[in-house]
Amino acid sequence: MPRVTLSIVVAVLMVLSLGAGASAEDTPDDTAEGGLELTAEQRADLDARADEALRSSKPGGERVAPDKIAWKEDGVVLTLAVEGDTRAPSPPPAGRVRIYDKRGFEGNSLTFYKCGEYKLRHWNWTNRTSSWWNNQYDREWGSLFAWKGDIWQIIQRKMAVYKNVWLEGGTENTADMVRLCD
Repeated sequence: MPRVTLSIVVAVLMVLSLGAGASAEDTPDDTAEGGLELTAEQRADLDARADEALRSSKPGGERVAPDKIAWKEDGVVLTLAVEGDTRAPSPPPAGRVRIYDKRGFEGNSLTFYKCGEYKLRHWNWTNRTSSWWNNQYDREWGSLFAWKGDIWQIIQRKMAVYKNVWLEGGTENTADMVRLCD
């Protein structure tokens, strides 16, 4: 009998110790994507911009890092550019499409990782896309569309793995929707 009681006590203590600390989802640390250590000024800037992004976007966003807000149910992650960060931009992880608000994969970005259509107004991103990277799996298409009053007009449709430093032909900052897995 004492062995059973001791086993139960040990099991309960193990379960309690697993939940004792705050998780990364609870409190973002002071490290941005790629391990960049943030200054107090950078952290304050990110805090203000993250608060604004959460206010101006659809409900359900959760801050998961100092520079990231995720809408997990939708399959969308907003990454806020860190002022003063001079590192080269990294490609989106495999299976994703990423759009940027500046040419050359610079600035803030939205990453999409579930197949479907995403109306950019839900993330306050209408007419802000300047460059994009389709890093979906082999032979999957990604498309950008603009709303033309009564019809969706395709801006660009590219097969993975494709990156475009900027949207050509006068289409920069006109995207209103992204579609994955065409």
